Amino acid sequence: MSEKSKLISDILKTQKETVCTQGNLNNHIGVPITLLSLKPTTEIAVLEMGANHPGEIEALCRIANLTHGIITNIGKAHLEGFGSYEAVIKTKNELYESIRKSNGVVFFNQNDTLLQKLSEGIQRISYGASDAEITGRLLDSKPFLSIQWNSENGTQDIQTKLYGNYNFNNVMAAIAVGRYFGITTENIKLGIENYIPKNNRSQIVKTARNTIILDAYNANPGSMLLAIENFSRQSFDNKILILGDMFELGKYSKKEHQKIIDLLKDRDFKQVIFVGKDFFSLPDTGNYTAFKTTEEAGVYLSNRKLSNHTILIKGSRGMQLETLVKYL
Repeated sequence: MSEKSKLISDILKTQKETVCTQGNLNNHIGVPITLLSLKPTTEIAVLEMGANHPGEIEALCRIANLTHGIITNIGKAHLEGFGSYEAVIKTKNELYESIRKSNGVVFFNQNDTLLQKLSEGIQRISYGASDAEITGRLLDSKPFLSIQWNSENGTQDIQTKLYGNYNFNNVMAAIAVGRYFGITTENIKLGIENYIPKNNRSQIVKTARNTIILDAYNANPGSMLLAIENFSRQSFDNKILILGDMFELGKYSKKEHQKIIDLLKDRDFKQVIFVGKDFFSLPDTGNYTAFKTTEEAGVYLSNRKLSNHTILIKGSRGMQLETLVKYL
C-alpha cells in the first residue's frame, strides 16, 4: 500500500469505521478481496488500484463502484505493458472518467497541470502548495518531512516520520481527504504524525554502522529522479547511492537507465553502486560500480564493511535491494 493510501486510511480511522487495501492487493484479485472484507458497519473503504496494462483501472472501477477518487501523479511506470506514456495517462484517467460517470468527487493536485486538465468538469477538491482549497508549505525535510497547512482554525504544523520532500503531495492529499470527510484538525495531525513508514518505503533504518534511507519497494524514472534529487540536497556526511534496475520499461529501458547515469555525472556523490542487468549492460556507467545481481552486490558490500555512511537504497521491487541492509 502506498504512502498516500496509508496516510488517508490512518486519518480516516481516527473517526470513521474504515477498511483499506492491505499490502499490494491492488489488482483484479486484490480489490475484490478488500471489498469482501467490508462489514455492515464500514463507513469508508480506501481502495488502492494498480495497473500495468490499458483498461485495468476501468475494470477495477466497475468492480468497486467508486464515489471518490484520487490520482497522485502520472509517471513513467510499467511502460512495457502500456506501450507508451500516453497510454499510461489514458489508463490512469480511467479513474477520473469513472468518477465523472458516477457524479462523484475527485481530489487533485492543483499544482500538477496534467491532473488539473484531466479532472476538468468533475466535482473536485484541490490541494497543493498554492492556489488550492487545501494549501500547505514544506517546512523541513532534514531528514523527516514537516509541513504547515492552512486550516479553518489557522495554520497547523505537522511533523511526520516520512523521509523525503517528495512526500509533501502525499501528505497534502491525505489532509484534503480528511477535511472533506469531516476529520478534525487534531485527528488529521494525529493520524499523520503517528504513521511510521514500513515495507521498504521512505524508511530511515539505523544499523550498527550506517544510516540507511530505504526506499526499495518500487522505482520508476520519476520516483528515481525525485529520490536522487532529494538525497543530493541533504546535508548527510559520506553519502552513498545504491540504485537498482527499474522494471517494466520495455523499449524505453535503456534510455531511462542511461538518463539516471547521466544525471549522476552532474552530482557530487563520491560513490554510486548500480545493481541489475539493465544498469550493468549500459556501456557508459561513468566511474561507478555496477553489479548484475543483488547477490553480487551483497558479496561486495560484505567485504567492504562500510561505516559512518548515509546510504540511499532505491530500486524496483523485483531487485529485493532491502536484502543488502544486513551487509551495511
